[in-house]
Amino acid sequence: MKCWSLVIVLMFMMLLATAIAGPNARKCKKERSLALNACKSVMYGRLPSSYCCQRVRVTHAKCICPVITAKLVALVNVDLLTKLITGCGRKVPRRFKCGMRRWQASFQRECGWVFKKDDTYSDRFQSKETWQILRASLPTWDSHRGIWFSVATPKFAFMTWLAAKNRLATGERMECWNINVHIGCSFCAEPRETREHLFFDCLYSRKIWEALVEGLMGSEFTWEWTNILNQISRDARIDMSLFIVRYAFQDTIHSIWIERNRRRHGEKPITNTILVRMINVMVRNRLSTMRRNGVKKYEDGIRIWFGTRRLSKRL
Repeated sequence: MKCWSLVIVLMFMMLLATAIAGPNARKCKKERSLALNACKSVMYGRLPSSYCCQRVRVTHAKCICPVITAKLVALVNVDLLTKLITGCGRKVPRRFKCGMRRWQASFQRECGWVFKKDDTYSDRFQSKETWQILRASLPTWDSHRGIWFSVATPKFAFMTWLAAKNRLATGERMECWNINVHIGCSFCAEPRETREHLFFDCLYSRKIWEALVEGLMGSEFTWEWTNILNQISRDARIDMSLFIVRYAFQDTIHSIWIERNRRRHGEKPITNTILVRMINVMVRNRLSTMRRNGVKKYEDGIRIWFGTRRLSKRL
């Protein structure tokens, strides 16, 4: 059967059988031939002629449905064909699916339209299951709790995520790209800048971290990177103090990295005392906006911040 003939045949995919005793095979073949010849113009985007509509009204669905396949269904707009058929005066029942059983049986053989999971096949598509099959399954990364949390500042969270994944362009990582690049710390005389040194083994950044959260963390205070990440990623209901530590941590990571880049590009350096004041203002402003937004669990944030944060006299 020619390609245009297949397209025309699809016009009749939604027809309802009009009689219990249908025509025999020879009569069906003749009906299909008459319908195809009468409706050729439809394939060129024209409306059905009066003779075409006549054939639509009298052709038996029993003669058309057996030739409908999944491949043919994929070539046409079913809604448009339904409108053309009803426009010719033939009623199309709701949810009528001409030849559907045959399509389902031939999905896998002809089109591969069935969906396989665990050696079983289904005609239902679920995007979630498909994504789980396609993606590479990795162990859960527990540190996400301390990075992606409600009301965090996106740019701070993103910078912290890069640091947690060790994807910041520290001296250690740049050495892998260019052996002639300066890989030392921009704040001290450390010859090799690593993530752990920058946050917070370096004396410059350690004093900033101490001045901001030592009073808030109390006996749990630490400047070791791994211990900080474990503390802010605890699987517990977030309280106000934990939220402030998380937010101050992200703000500090972002501010120190920005200052580090400024120094590497020859700009005027900022002392750690000024940087502490800048971070203090940003944390305070965030807590104030959360309080004004009426979130009850964050109402005491600004009081806790003022009551526990203390600037070190060494700064």
